[in-house]
Amino acid sequence: MKKQLFVLGGNDGEMQAIKGLLTAFGHAWAQPQIGWGEHFYVPAELGLEIIDVQIPVGDNGHGTVYRAGKTCQGIDEVIFVECSPKDFPADQAVMVIDHHNDRSGEPAAIRQMVEKLNIWSRLSSLTQRWVELVAANDSGYIPAMLALGATSKEIARVRLSDRNAQGITSEQEVEAERAVVGAEVVGKLTIVRMAHSKTATVADRLFGKADQLLILSGDGEVNFFGNGAICSELKAKFEGWGGGSGFGKSDGIGYWGGCPNFDEVLSFVKSKVNPSE
Repeated sequence: MKKQLFVLGGNDGEMQAIKGLLTAFGHAWAQPQIGWGEHFYVPAELGLEIIDVQIPVGDNGHGTVYRAGKTCQGIDEVIFVECSPKDFPADQAVMVIDHHNDRSGEPAAIRQMVEKLNIWSRLSSLTQRWVELVAANDSGYIPAMLALGATSKEIARVRLSDRNAQGITSEQEVEAERAVVGAEVVGKLTIVRMAHSKTATVADRLFGKADQLLILSGDGEVNFFGNGAICSELKAKFEGWGGGSGFGKSDGIGYWGGCPNFDEVLSFVKSKVNPSE
């Protein structure tokens, strides 16, 4: 059996579920940072030691021919989940599992991981259902769960798990309630201003009530939930991050976030959501 190390990105409900599966099936994992964002890790940050090895390259008729190489000691493969390797030796087997930005059309990370480990048939029916719901939530939020026939109880459980994994506090929930009450509606666009950027606290409360949602946070972050094509345009213009099953699609739903100038983003989104105004 290959010795693998899974390196995990920022924490949310999906990453929490991934950790549970890896632990249950005896696979080693590390999560150097729990915050969201782009994370790149060099071997030393993961406690990995680079060693010199001899790589077999063929047979010259007199025996195996080797060349000099370098790998991480004791590790056959390093799998990065929603994060990336940096300065790993060329001979070390690495893999990146992700479904954001340019890879937003791929299956959710938890789905890719289950396939990588070939463990689907070993999961109970309840765990399979949980994986399906977590994957749907992470890729397409509540609409994707509804498409799977999720009950209101299932949706509430998944969303609560997600918010808990993000470390959302009761104070942040209260601030979200205040912000929702003070929301501004301009045509199809709902604008919410709040102190923090735990956007799930607002998005969950306004699901089905806001057509296109823009959240401006006091910590400098801005997030948009809505038309997938607009999400893609926002990322192209203001950088940041984006994803969702409908990212880049005019008939789909996605999300985008970043830390650019609020006024510029607000003006841009208004022009896209309400072009006739």
